[in-house]
Amino acid sequence: MPSPRSRARLGLIGEQLGWCWYDWANSAFPTTVGSIFMGPYLTAIARSAADGAGFVHPFGLPVHAGALFPYAVSLSALLQVLALPVLGAFADRWRRTKALLGAFAYLGALATVALYAVEGERYLLGAGLFVAATLAFSCSIVVYNAFLPEIAEPARRDHVSSVGWAIGYLGGGLLLALNLALVSQAEALGLSVGAAVRISLASAGLCQSKTSWLPSSNVTSTASCSGVNVFRSPGRVIVCAPSTPGRRPSLIAWLIRSIARLAMPVQVNGRVRSELGSPPYSQLRMPPAFLP
Repeated sequence: MPSPRSRARLGLIGEQLGWCWYDWANSAFPTTVGSIFMGPYLTAIARSAADGAGFVHPFGLPVHAGALFPYAVSLSALLQVLALPVLGAFADRWRRTKALLGAFAYLGALATVALYAVEGERYLLGAGLFVAATLAFSCSIVVYNAFLPEIAEPARRDHVSSVGWAIGYLGGGLLLALNLALVSQAEALGLSVGAAVRISLASAGLCQSKTSWLPSSNVTSTASCSGVNVFRSPGRVIVCAPSTPGRRPSLIAWLIRSIARLAMPVQVNGRVRSELGSPPYSQLRMPPAFLP
């Protein structure tokens, strides 16, 4: 009968496989939607709805049809800049990390599948769904990355991360190849090119939705480090703040300290630690399966 330590390590391997499987499914969005199909298709939809001068008017604002997709990408990037730092801090502190990951994953999948309805002159619907899907995808990646320190020992994190990225590229590339074949043979299959593109976009969302096998471990929000509270991102300590019995540091204070560390080092336990430095892993409270 396997020992408790052996069972714990087998559980970690299962969680690592789930972590990699998530990347396999989630990589369908950046390859099929973000990189290949969405830009040209949304531009074609916008041009079909444009006036004689080649402009569309979302919310009354004149936008050249060829610039609609770049504007949508810029808007999604701006929203990520505003949302992701706060989300990262929240994910590190909340115990139901898996539920948070699932919520963003399925929200992004739903928005991506809904791209199938973008046809005719529905350029505004397409741009809005793309922005929502991109933001949900980016949020899910932030939470997804936070799992790595909990499912892999420090010595194996590079290996597990590399395997996850490789499997993600393989999954995303495989779906992209199938979709390119579908679009190139659309007429032979009795489909219009537009219908084939919409099927390809929706297929990325369906692939994203097949992510129910997620890591079961929740990320530890704080860890003890000789009298300080340690907020972590994958593989390193972000900031150490003096701990107060019965009270956790506020999120605003954590964000201020994190931004301040970009410009100067901080002092922890009488020693100065730079942004790239972190206390040894032996000082962190690791899950029992990681302990010798």
